Amino acid sequence: MVHIAIVQRRIAGELLSGRKSVESRLSSRQIAPFGLVSAGDRIFFRVSGGPFFATATVEHVANYTSLTPAKVRLLARLYRAAVRATPDYWRSKQGARFGTFMLLSMLTPVTEGPAYTAAPGYNRRAAWHVLDEAAPPAGRTHAA
Repeated sequence: MVHIAIVQRRIAGELLSGRKSVESRLSSRQIAPFGLVSAGDRIFFRVSGGPFFATATVEHVANYTSLTPAKVRLLARLYRAAVRATPDYWRSKQGARFGTFMLLSMLTPVTEGPAYTAAPGYNRRAAWHVLDEAAPPAGRTHAA
């Protein structure tokens, strides 16, 4: 599968510098990418409101369910250095019930990514999009 991850500009810098090696998504509902990402999948990263800037391969995925504030704090301790999120991020995720942590490899800078706004189920408010690799390419775009 191919995934589009929308991230904040600060996170883009952390990824491109090599300091961030794990992408995390925590949510109160079971939404993408939970259960939809596998080792070997490709993620294209795009700055929120901006361009694509990198692509990476998922090396390993860990999904967590039935999270509690205490479990989120434990995940923060386990993943803090690799996720590179601020303390405010971890505090804001205390109510999360589901978590996906993806170890990234082969991060490569890019200036383009897949067109995804016409994909089935597209939601402009979502920060994660899943594309079926079997679907014909819709073209490439700088900022989709």
